[in-house]
Amino acid sequence: MEKVCKFAKLDLFMVKPYLKKYMLLLFAVSIPVIITTKNIYMMSFIAMFYGVIMVSYPFALSEKNNIENFYGTLSLKKRNIVNGRYIFTLGTMIFFTILSYIIMIVGNVILKQGLEYSELLFVLVTGFFMSLILVSLQLPAYFKLGYTKGKIFTYVPFFVIAIGVPLLGSLMGESTEKFKAIAAYIENNPVMVSIFLILCGLLIFEISNIVSQRLYINRTA
Repeated sequence: MEKVCKFAKLDLFMVKPYLKKYMLLLFAVSIPVIITTKNIYMMSFIAMFYGVIMVSYPFALSEKNNIENFYGTLSLKKRNIVNGRYIFTLGTMIFFTILSYIIMIVGNVILKQGLEYSELLFVLVTGFFMSLILVSLQLPAYFKLGYTKGKIFTYVPFFVIAIGVPLLGSLMGESTEKFKAIAAYIENNPVMVSIFLILCGLLIFEISNIVSQRLYINRTA
């Protein structure tokens, strides 16, 4: 476990020079978006996007600087590398989720919309869940193919979301009553639904970790 944590810290060390820039960029983008659209909830999904991009940086930097050869000198097993990077990924997504919550609270105060913090928290959990799904799909591709080849496949989830959201909107129009019932259930049970989403997201994330370990261990180049 010690080696896993050290590897996660190594990933953090690699992206640290870029983290401040991303935080400033996140604030610079989010505040105008919230003010112009008056949609505080957008913040959760903006943060999700930035978090997912940040997760790819260790792969890009490792490939660019040929750091993987350095891992061998540290006596790191491939399993340690995968587990360490997944810990780094989870920490990154949690960090950007907390950051987006702070910005959403600030936006709520500025716009004086009077939204309940429990509502903001549920939207945040939804964004966190979606980010876990995205990185769970992307990481195995990076571990199997490397950053350059793998990034082509990592765009697929974004295309799925781009197509799926309008499709979901169309389905909602056709099945209004069913979606009203679902919305009512979520509204009446936000805590339970939030816990369910987090647990499902973490389960999918762990399955992705297992898949990545097998792919990376069997990777020949």
